[in-house]
Amino acid sequence: MTQPNPIDVRQTFLSLMAATPVCYVTTLDADGLPHTTAMNNLRCVKEYPNLADFHAGHGNNFTLFLTTGVQSDKITRIRANPRASVYFCDPDRIVGFMLGGEIEIVNDQRIKNRIWQKGWTMYYPNGPEGPEYGVLKLVPKIVKGWCRTGSFELTPKQAGDRHGEAVPEQQR
Repeated sequence: MTQPNPIDVRQTFLSLMAATPVCYVTTLDADGLPHTTAMNNLRCVKEYPNLADFHAGHGNNFTLFLTTGVQSDKITRIRANPRASVYFCDPDRIVGFMLGGEIEIVNDQRIKNRIWQKGWTMYYPNGPEGPEYGVLKLVPKIVKGWCRTGSFELTPKQAGDRHGEAVPEQQR
């Protein structure tokens, strides 16, 4: 059986990010135990079409922004240990991948304003400048997953490089 084209694997992962409305974020507590939470995927074009240009401005890479309440346990865990992962999957297509790295709590008000969506006052009553509205950013150090017939990993350079190739695990 032939392996998928490595560039196709990268594009498959990026397409999944653009199509999946929910992703799964895992953070670590003080004891090192994982906590996984389903979160809205702001890169989902169908759900957030007005953010497509924002994400395109970050290049053709896997940088991910998420929103959450500043008072959440998740923020407490991230402040104590920013190491985290985000998982995307489509079981019907037999594809899934994980972004791993350190999550940053975004303080840049311009970014927070740009990401803000109409109707979010039900979650963040004071709007984009309110103290309860938080934005997270993950620039992954690793992109690793499964695509149809094999597992793949992208190095940091490959994850951000339009011409990077995925390396099948069995070849590493």
